[in-house]
Amino acid sequence: MNKKSLIYFILCLAICLLPVLLIPVKGNQTASENRRLADPPAFTDEEGQVNVNVLSDAGAYFEDHFGLRNEWVTAYGKILAKCFGVSSQNGVILGKNDWLYYKDSLTDYQGGYDLNDRQLFDAAWTVKMIQNEAYSEGMDFAFMIAPNKNSLYDQNMPYYYTSYREDHKNYDRLMPLLEQYEVNTADVKRVLTSDEYKDEILYHERDSHWNNKGAALAAQTVLDASETDHPVFTERTETIREDFTGDLDAMIFPAAMKPEAEIYYEPAGEFTYVEEVENNFAPQIYTESDSENGNLLMYRDSFGNALVPYMAECFAYSHFSRGIPYQITDDIYDDECETLIIERAERFIPELAMNAPRMLAPVVSGRLLSERNYEKSISGLAEEESDIYTIVTGDLPEDIPADARIFVKVNGEVNYEAFPVTDESGKESFSLMLITELLSDQNTYELCLVPASEMMEE
Repeated sequence: MNKKSLIYFILCLAICLLPVLLIPVKGNQTASENRRLADPPAFTDEEGQVNVNVLSDAGAYFEDHFGLRNEWVTAYGKILAKCFGVSSQNGVILGKNDWLYYKDSLTDYQGGYDLNDRQLFDAAWTVKMIQNEAYSEGMDFAFMIAPNKNSLYDQNMPYYYTSYREDHKNYDRLMPLLEQYEVNTADVKRVLTSDEYKDEILYHERDSHWNNKGAALAAQTVLDASETDHPVFTERTETIREDFTGDLDAMIFPAAMKPEAEIYYEPAGEFTYVEEVENNFAPQIYTESDSENGNLLMYRDSFGNALVPYMAECFAYSHFSRGIPYQITDDIYDDECETLIIERAERFIPELAMNAPRMLAPVVSGRLLSERNYEKSISGLAEEESDIYTIVTGDLPEDIPADARIFVKVNGEVNYEAFPVTDESGKESFSLMLITELLSDQNTYELCLVPASEMMEE
């Protein structure tokens, strides 16, 4: 090997080894991606057995920690963006005028995954049953859907992503059902697109969520819906600082994020965190304030992060949960809450129908079902038993009415209403949570399906 070849070989080897050699000093740079970094690989598992996945664990660790990772990711992203006008990250859409969009919202935007009538009913009726439980406990309740960014601001979406099925969008098809079933819904989209705010941009350009003004308006809307006294946040003194970096920016250009303007209201609401949290993305957040409004239980997703400060100042005690499925029964009694609010992003509407909450099944008067037919043979019947609760699940017939409510008679005595559950393929089932000590070793279940329209008439 001549001298030039040797130098070339050493140079190539050094470049290849550089990401590995820099791991100790430049290998922990992915915190901005809002996910847990892969742990170092171990040769044994927690039980002391040989870890057969050590090689894949090592690969995952290297992918998250190789030296100058953010710089390499950013350089790659810049090359694709500038030269080809495309995104380097599958989860990010590179829009016009430096706008970024979350790709998970694309199906909603295009109307590509429209729920069938039964699935829409499942989503609406699930919220209706939660509301009924809240009202039966003397609580206030409100439900809100946070619109996807491209549902409000699609002017910078790439031309090749057209909204080609406008009449198939789940949000627009679900809202009339929620109104029909008298679900107390805060129509945030209507407020954000009203004449008063139609000329304002209330979402971040390089993030998938609303800015603080959009969040303040959403908080005011849902607090109004739940009849909770609150200040008008948007009338406070406004300060604008260019110090916000977006989640989508962090995914595609982690080493060259572009700060954008954020709105801050002064004075800020006064509240304290009961337990220390790193940020409002935490799964469980508990707060206290001097408010006289009582206790709040709020289920939220990432859109709810920016709502936390506004909501927290308006309640004496607040519990903000990102847990799925919702632990309704336990949370209501543990928190002694007087107000229950559910916030759900538009792109997660299908999940309302797919994840039955953990809530004790309501008892239904036998008089309402006295002349109905029951099916004693339930396919796919299963019991998941714990010391406190037993969750009963089973399949539903394929030809059920779109608005069929699900009633289950247990041990030939008591009728309960079950939550409807669907999956992406359209398979229908039910979920019924009961108190274990009220059951026996051998239980019988009978199924009764009744259209909601019939029962409303009665």
